[in-house]
Amino acid sequence: MSFWVPGTQNDIRAGSHEPAAAGRTAVAHRAERAYHCPPMPAVTYDFGGRAALITGGASGVGHGVARLLHAAGAQVALVDLDETRVTAAAADAGDGVLGLRADVRGPADVDAAVATRCSASAGSTCS
Repeated sequence: MSFWVPGTQNDIRAGSHEPAAAGRTAVAHRAERAYHCPPMPAVTYDFGGRAALITGGASGVGHGVARLLHAAGAQVALVDLDETRVTAAAADAGDGVLGLRADVRGPADVDAAVATRCSASAGSTCS
């Protein structure tokens, strides 16, 4: 397997060890190539005993992060403006995941969300 790293000398065709054909520009040659990268190693973390408050947790990246952290043992709370969606996302993320309506632009809402997560997280680190 081969792969191209920008700024290095390994400008070769995918799967072969021959340089780009004469008369071809490196840019045109690289544009045709597919990037071949080795798979990333599996990394696991133990978030047991930790509390997490995830803003924008009703969908997208926030919801995905919540599922991963919950699976890794964290006590998770999702925060979003839309209470209906954040409650549904929390139920989907796993047992014990809280769905809280809060506007992160307001310090009072954030303080209340943190207090709710920490009070529900007996034995978790909330600092």
